Amino acid sequence: MNAKIIAIAAVAVLAVAAVGGGIVLANNNKDSKSDSYDLESPVLLVYGNANGDYYLDNDDVSELKSLVKDNPSDWKETNPYADTNCDGSLTDEDVSMLESILAATADKQVRINVVSYSLETPYTASVRYPVTKAACNSNQTTMATLKTLGIDEQIKSTSVASSGTNTDGSVKQSNYDKYIFADYFDVMDATHQIAAQSAGVVADKMTQIVANYGCTLYFYSSSNGKLANTDQVISGIDLLQVQDGMSDVANYGSAVLLYGFLFSTSDNSYIDKSVEIVNWFIDYSKELKKGLENVTNGSITKVSGVASSMSGYVSIKGSSNTNVVEEAGLYCPLANKNPTSETSMTMTYKSASDTWLNMIDIDTIVVLKGSTSGWSWFDGNYDKTVLPASIGTHIENFNTMKCYKDGKMIVVSTMMCGPQKSGAIAQYFYGDQFEDKWFENKMTDFFTKFWGFSAEDCAKLKYVLTQTEVLGTE
Repeated sequence: MNAKIIAIAAVAVLAVAAVGGGIVLANNNKDSKSDSYDLESPVLLVYGNANGDYYLDNDDVSELKSLVKDNPSDWKETNPYADTNCDGSLTDEDVSMLESILAATADKQVRINVVSYSLETPYTASVRYPVTKAACNSNQTTMATLKTLGIDEQIKSTSVASSGTNTDGSVKQSNYDKYIFADYFDVMDATHQIAAQSAGVVADKMTQIVANYGCTLYFYSSSNGKLANTDQVISGIDLLQVQDGMSDVANYGSAVLLYGFLFSTSDNSYIDKSVEIVNWFIDYSKELKKGLENVTNGSITKVSGVASSMSGYVSIKGSSNTNVVEEAGLYCPLANKNPTSETSMTMTYKSASDTWLNMIDIDTIVVLKGSTSGWSWFDGNYDKTVLPASIGTHIENFNTMKCYKDGKMIVVSTMMCGPQKSGAIAQYFYGDQFEDKWFENKMTDFFTKFWGFSAEDCAKLKYVLTQTEVLGTE
């Protein structure tokens, strides 16, 4: 087998059994075990989840048996995940497959069908369940979600950028936030890497990881685009894309539930923890939307803004970064721009040569940045002499923009779960619509509850840096 990079292409996709050939995310899901329906609630995206709630259990068996018996014509609309084997019809075979899933153990894995995503496009993927050994992309939002759930021993391999390792193959820990990645540094060195890059895998490495560590699944964030699956049979690993980077709670919560389900065994269950996390995010989302009511209904003029996570680029519609600023109540004037390339959700901007962005009325540019060069958002070091120079360079790249000249750009931490970034931005621009320190208090509750931080730890945290704070200018 050659060692070519598995490029962005089509993953072996099963026929999707859903409305109109597409997948309905949560049009009829029940909120947890209750009988109340919430159109914007997360749902466990596993086929066999006949009643569309947070769990796969005997309630789904009962629901599925009733559907098979009654055969309602609208089951694809009312119960879009009932078709366990994804063959387009409901039969006793679906019931039998669901019962085998519920009986699966770590020593007796079965194949299940789940909803996978490339960017925002859903497709169906087949994976083995339950997952006890896996490889993943070391995306910040992915690792933050795994840390929140407490999933670490099952992760045996990661995709790490080539600049993230030393010449001896050890991981450059200073390149990664110690608070998020500390539990995963042991599987980020060269011997455990499924790729020496952040957004792909190498076929030979994938085969080696399967042989060395027994990984059955490689999962990665949907924002990375779709990886080819041509070597799946040879390598013996399944591929799955999860929307763990999304800023809306319906999609992000569904990702959390999927992780909780996939990694649960009789010895180690994450299901109830995932439901607890999802419920936290639902409460958070309700408070965020309440604070943005006057923005949403037009009583307050929206701030216009775009996101930038890579120096020299701005995000457009379809990017998870654009979703972040839009969920925060900002208006993105680049929503209808064409991307720089077919596989990118960004537009190129170079202040020395490009003038197109200057022609658009933009109040702010939100720079989304993680931790680099040994610096961490969690350390509370926001002095100009401590901040990495790359953040200042990123801001100064837009020095011909009016918002730069007005000092209106900001830097927002990406060392959080997807929906939380929107809250930080919303409070910054529409602070008088929220209770004092609403976001800080919510995050203190989150970090103490799920990460084990102390109140003192949380008091050091800051989620937004102004242009002045980064550049040290008045």
